[in-house]
Amino acid sequence: MQFYPQNAVVPKELRTEEFHIRPLRVSDAEIDYAAVMDSKSMLRIMSQSTWPSDDFTLEMNRKDLEEHEQEHDERIAFTYTVLDPTKRICLGCVYIRHLKEGPMKGDHAAELRFWIRQPYLDQDLDKLLLKHLIAWFKNDWAFSHVILSIADEDKRQVQLATELGLHLVHAYGNKWSEFLIK
Repeated sequence: MQFYPQNAVVPKELRTEEFHIRPLRVSDAEIDYAAVMDSKSMLRIMSQSTWPSDDFTLEMNRKDLEEHEQEHDERIAFTYTVLDPTKRICLGCVYIRHLKEGPMKGDHAAELRFWIRQPYLDQDLDKLLLKHLIAWFKNDWAFSHVILSIADEDKRQVQLATELGLHLVHAYGNKWSEFLIK
């Protein structure tokens, strides 16, 4: 199965008044690490794992970012950092991977996951980000369809997807829900 059409352009960035979204790079390690450590409990729910562990280090983060950057360059997966307008604070990340399981799997099918740093949730930046991501995928990406995957334990993201009119296409028995974006 092919992830992203070979001749299609991969969007370089998305700029709004609130965000600057661009590919995550190793040079982002320090600001990304601060955001990750600020949002550990939320990220553990999102990933349904113990990542990041309490002893997660900046060097471990740097290695993760090396992998993300290489995957992006090789068009295996796309990871974007979400920065504030000054580009000095990492607000979160956007992960785009090949959708390989479930009823919507196939060529040019993507799975989306994202997060916004815990302290910024009170400002509803996650809802604003998702709203912008929906438009971005519909207007600028060449995927046949995009599925937003959310851990059911993440009630906030499930509510956001519903509020923004995304349709539930599949649920994995109290573990994951998939919402159709495109």
